[in-house]
Amino acid sequence: MNLSYKYRLYPNRAQRELLDRMLEIHRSIYNDALTERRLAWERSQISISYYDQANQLKAICEFDEDAAWCNYSSLQQTLRRLHKSFDPDYRYRPNELYEFLSRRLFTGRLHKATEYFTHFTRRGTRDRSAALRRQLEIAQERARAKWGVEARSRIHVRSRSPVGCGSLQAVDYCLWALQRLYGRREDRYIQVLWPLYSLVMDIEDRRTANYGTYYTRKRPLSLAALEDVLGI
Repeated sequence: MNLSYKYRLYPNRAQRELLDRMLEIHRSIYNDALTERRLAWERSQISISYYDQANQLKAICEFDEDAAWCNYSSLQQTLRRLHKSFDPDYRYRPNELYEFLSRRLFTGRLHKATEYFTHFTRRGTRDRSAALRRQLEIAQERARAKWGVEARSRIHVRSRSPVGCGSLQAVDYCLWALQRLYGRREDRYIQVLWPLYSLVMDIEDRRTANYGTYYTRKRPLSLAALEDVLGI
């Protein structure tokens, strides 16, 4: 037997006003995102994904007080509902963003050697070695399908605590320098450490390209480079 429960709310006047405000904000976010998708396709035949629009939420909340007032996860859910209307089979999975970023970072980088060893810092009690290895294999498969690049390299993925591992401690320090730049507008640390970076992918900065902005040793990341980015 399947049971269901229905609850009826009787909000007071103040609560009704808050609910109406929240509904109007989500309606606006949904319609604006829908317009962006339609215009991108009509003008340039570009398909806008859920991730493309979700990556804009942080910047939107910086200048839109109403959006910032709403729960961030609820705004993401509104964009997922919109995406679902374009793809009825879409279902968000908890690790979807992590897997997407892992594939994107390594796409086109796994065919130049016979073996790759990937080390990453273990966070919490979950071992994500198998999950990361699978995403790297998918990146290989997509590179082969898209560019005809044969990638038969063996991939080894290992996770460990940074305690007692100098290389992972150095990586954590480099990440900390990035956090100081984006969070506190301080670039003195990243200027000192920049020779240690080979690539920084800022997928939220789409001033020049829809896929984001890449910073390399020849194109260094600094506070001046981010001066026109909302929230920086």
